[in-house]
Amino acid sequence: MKRTVSYFFALFLGLFVGWLAQQFWISSNSLETSTSFTQSIARQYQRLNDLKKQTLSLSPVEDDSVTEESLTSQFLDAIKQKNLDLAFEQYAQLEIQELNDALLLAELLFELERYESLFSFLYDYRYGLDAKSEQRLLSEIYRYVEQVEIKLSEEENYDKLVSLYRQLSSYQGDYTFYYLRLSYWLLQSGDTFEASQSLLGAINDIAYVKEIGELQDAIELYDKVGPQIEIPLREVDGDHYLVKVELEGEVSLELMIDTGASKTVVKKVLLDGVPGLLDDALSLQMSTANGRAQGLAVRLNKISIAKLQLDYLDVILMDLPKFKYDGLLGMNLLSQFDFQIDQENLVLKLAPKKITYTLSN
Repeated sequence: MKRTVSYFFALFLGLFVGWLAQQFWISSNSLETSTSFTQSIARQYQRLNDLKKQTLSLSPVEDDSVTEESLTSQFLDAIKQKNLDLAFEQYAQLEIQELNDALLLAELLFELERYESLFSFLYDYRYGLDAKSEQRLLSEIYRYVEQVEIKLSEEENYDKLVSLYRQLSSYQGDYTFYYLRLSYWLLQSGDTFEASQSLLGAINDIAYVKEIGELQDAIELYDKVGPQIEIPLREVDGDHYLVKVELEGEVSLELMIDTGASKTVVKKVLLDGVPGLLDDALSLQMSTANGRAQGLAVRLNKISIAKLQLDYLDVILMDLPKFKYDGLLGMNLLSQFDFQIDQENLVLKLAPKKITYTLSN
């Protein structure tokens, strides 16, 4: 009996001790878990504080106006350095691309002789402009067109001039002037067919009737004589030159070239035999070196100088008793051409007249 009681006491004691141990372990484990959680929160908090400090230590971000000012400065520097690629790169980044900035780029393109890019850039910029800005831009474009034409014409670079006006007429197809100049430079390059075709783009513009007529005459003349004709001369009296002229298809004369005479003058007696010539003659008074003299103004048909043939020529018929030559070849004929008296080779050079027009808005 005594042994049994001892056994139960020992069992109860063991259970009690085990329960105490379990409670101690649970408490210890709970404390450890709580401590770990608290430490984790602390670490996260510290991390946030560190991130905040790091953010505050960064330089402030520049606002838009400062950035734009910086880009503008870099753009202007690139223009001064004539660095075209960098200038375009900086220009493209500008938030507002002002007309003045575009014109700075245009001037750089002109200086670098990048003419195709110049006009492509300016005409692209034209779209979306208000009326006042567009007018200013077009004025600048026309100014550049005139300057480029002068430069290329001095170099006699007809191919580039033709290419230039083809480009311009495609950009501004309603501008008659471009078709006129394209036609002219095609003529100078020897392509009379294309010159005539280009002229069709201007043919109905009544504002350019005179210019269109001049070009049509020049094209026709070019087809007759080519780029230039050389006419033999005979030198007389040391510094005067005679040229053979055939009038009315039957009368052959030698006229002295006189660039100071506005009209061509012929001795009346040499043409007295031409039927009907004097029927519509107009009487007038002429000033000569010997004073006032009577003259008759008539129109002659079928004028030939070497292989050059003209449909008509207005001349003055006079007596000229003391003049030993048949007459004077004046500027009313010569001014129809670009002419040069080649004294060394004794030839008169005639070519289709250069035609220039003033650009206008």
